[in-house]
Amino acid sequence: MKNQLKMKLQIGLLVTSVEFGGLEVVVKGLIEHLDHEAFDIMPIIFTANRQKERTLVSELQKSGRRYCNIVVDSERIKYMNPIRNLMQVYSLFRKYQFDVIHTHGYRADVLGFMAARPLRVPLVTTCHGFIPNDKKLMFYNSIDKFILKHFNRVIAVSNDIAATLIAGGVKEKNISVIPNAVNLSHNENSINWWRSKTRELMGWNDYHFVLGYVGRLSEEKGLRFLVEALSDLVKSGLPVRLAIIGEGQQREALKLSVREHGLQSAVKFLGFQRNTHEWLPAFDVFTLPSLMEGTPMAMLEAMLCGVPVVASAVGGIPDVIQQGNNGILVRPGSAKDISEAISLLYKNRILRHRIGAAARVTVRTKYSAKDWINKIEGEYRKVVAS
Repeated sequence: MKNQLKMKLQIGLLVTSVEFGGLEVVVKGLIEHLDHEAFDIMPIIFTANRQKERTLVSELQKSGRRYCNIVVDSERIKYMNPIRNLMQVYSLFRKYQFDVIHTHGYRADVLGFMAARPLRVPLVTTCHGFIPNDKKLMFYNSIDKFILKHFNRVIAVSNDIAATLIAGGVKEKNISVIPNAVNLSHNENSINWWRSKTRELMGWNDYHFVLGYVGRLSEEKGLRFLVEALSDLVKSGLPVRLAIIGEGQQREALKLSVREHGLQSAVKFLGFQRNTHEWLPAFDVFTLPSLMEGTPMAMLEAMLCGVPVVASAVGGIPDVIQQGNNGILVRPGSAKDISEAISLLYKNRILRHRIGAAARVTVRTKYSAKDWINKIEGEYRKVVAS
């Protein structure tokens, strides 16, 4: 076994990638920062023909890294797709003879387990959370939790997710809590330049108090409460504006809500943006009104830029945010809490700057991508050695 540990370990990275969100950012960071002298990683990406843009695949192509792409909706008969995908995954596992399979997302968990089991390959997964938006997703979540009981290692991105896994029957000894992290090579000298540039692109200036959101436009993100809060703030006479970066199935519903509240001139839907770090400096406050979360990557990136955060006290967010010190926590689903927190930050510039500075220190000291990678690599070595 000692000789085996000295060899370069072959890692199969199986990823469910429907859109470019937090999960994909995590995976991209793992691929980029893993020690390639000790680990040889092969990304296997599930994508769909219906996707407008296969961003993770495009990023891999740009970097010149090798990868495999498996299409999840290539068959006319819907229920043939999982069977075809399972055969493809099993074939790739046999071909590359991985030492460890690391899965991300429901489809990757299930098909990865089914393909790796007969080959006796150790399984690691990163659990980013469970989204119970409808009965179909709740059914998928129950299958996922059952499957995860049989993984060698389950990495939870927050203590809250770890508790959910334990309640679902996953053994505590098989769970490691490793919060997401960000690359600290951020050029602080460029913040003011990007702030001016992006505000100019949006048609706003320093008179406006700009709120920002980055992420999926989906029900569990609680954006309707942010729109309600914005309406209250505008009615109170504050010069607030809201920039929404991201795509998702709630986009049209949110646009309708904006129109119904008469907020068309106060809200910009910017769609998906590759370089969100260039937009974050434009925000006076980063808002995250989620109803459920893991450890949000966009929030950590905003904090690294020194942008004060107003976020719901859900999931892994309270593990990061200390109330009133490096951010402000609000009750999930409370537009009133959101508007009061933003109003406080608008009126108190000193508090705003103090929170932003503390947020930057928090990320630099506790959420370094280098430390995160070391922990992931440690999990790989443990499952191979066991």
